[in-house]
Amino acid sequence: MHGKRERQISPFQRRQRGQERQRFISYPANDRGFTLLELMVSVFIISVLMAIAIPNLRGSGEKAQKAACESDQRLIRTALDSYWVENHSYPTGTTDEIVNTLVSDKYLQAKPKEPSGGQFSVIISNDTAQVSCSVHGELGDTDGVSPTTP
Repeated sequence: MHGKRERQISPFQRRQRGQERQRFISYPANDRGFTLLELMVSVFIISVLMAIAIPNLRGSGEKAQKAACESDQRLIRTALDSYWVENHSYPTGTTDEIVNTLVSDKYLQAKPKEPSGGQFSVIISNDTAQVSCSVHGELGDTDGVSPTTP
């Protein structure tokens, strides 16, 4: 055997060297956490989900307001139709006066409010009543209420 001579070490020394290496390489049991890569992947996934969800949620509010406006317009048209059947004429006056007449005569429980902050408009001409909104326009049955037509 030329050159270096292999040094004999005891099993105790081998175990001790192994434990030192293991302590250097591994983390203590109570020191747990996330790596930078795990955090970056989590942030990326959350941002992708938000990018998908936010545009869809914005449109749903507008759709709900439009559906509520259409429902209120149909309610006013139905009340006007009921008024016509009982009185053979429509109430007269401005939109507020017409709606207040429908409320006072119990055709409506309360004055409907436009969900987007606009105003309802009732136009009565030639035995036809048209209900529209300043924000969404005329929705639903756009032919107007006319009890004389089939």
